[in-house]
Amino acid sequence: MMHRNIRIKKGLDLHLPGAPQDDYSPEAPLIMPKEVAVCPDDFHGVVPRLLKKEGETVKAGEPLLFDKNFPDLMIAAPAAGKVARIERGARRKIERVVIECSPEQEAAKLTVSSATADDIRAALLASGLWAFIRQRPYDVVATPTATPRDIFISTFDSTPLAPAHSLLMQEHADEFAKGAEILEKLTTGHVYIGCRPDNVTDVPGAVTQTVTGPHPAGNAGVQIANTAPVNKGETVWTIDPETVVRIGGLFTKGTVD
Repeated sequence: MMHRNIRIKKGLDLHLPGAPQDDYSPEAPLIMPKEVAVCPDDFHGVVPRLLKKEGETVKAGEPLLFDKNFPDLMIAAPAAGKVARIERGARRKIERVVIECSPEQEAAKLTVSSATADDIRAALLASGLWAFIRQRPYDVVATPTATPRDIFISTFDSTPLAPAHSLLMQEHADEFAKGAEILEKLTTGHVYIGCRPDNVTDVPGAVTQTVTGPHPAGNAGVQIANTAPVNKGETVWTIDPETVVRIGGLFTKGTVD
């Protein structure tokens, strides 16, 4: 475990009314929406192909789409229910797949292994979590066959009105640590975790970076540029803390949250 300090001097914080509160009640009921949608355009670089038809049922975490160029790369259903409709645009482009949520949320069970890097890749691809890993340059979905120089995780968002990721970290610290441990096996370099000084997250084997300064201090690209800029021919990955928690949960419980 190593520690680094990054100080961002240029930037600006906009203090706007209506920012989320720094605390919340864990006992607050979760209100399930009537419908949820998967929008393939959110996954840059993926050419989507359907695995489900209208009227078919899906479990939470069950594959819904796959990538034409990498058929093992799945995009999973975020909730259990029935495929209500598939909305298409020009040239029959898939705009969104809408799921009508069921009252009882059943999660798909996966058999996963973290013994080798190949086992981890296979589990992340099958679960749909690989689609949330971004590759720099170009900020596209990471190429399944690539090995990144480093992996960067920013645990805070400095944009105006952004929610505090620290709330999630408090509730799922063990899953976050497990996710970071899993990701470390996929890179030849380091896993860098960017934190604010008042919310330092130490994970064995990872490099914790304390980042001070105004927005855009929370942007992964800014942290990369101030740590180890990407040179020609190199690739690095960026992952949001929610996805790291979900990766940890996958290899702990065998389901995707």
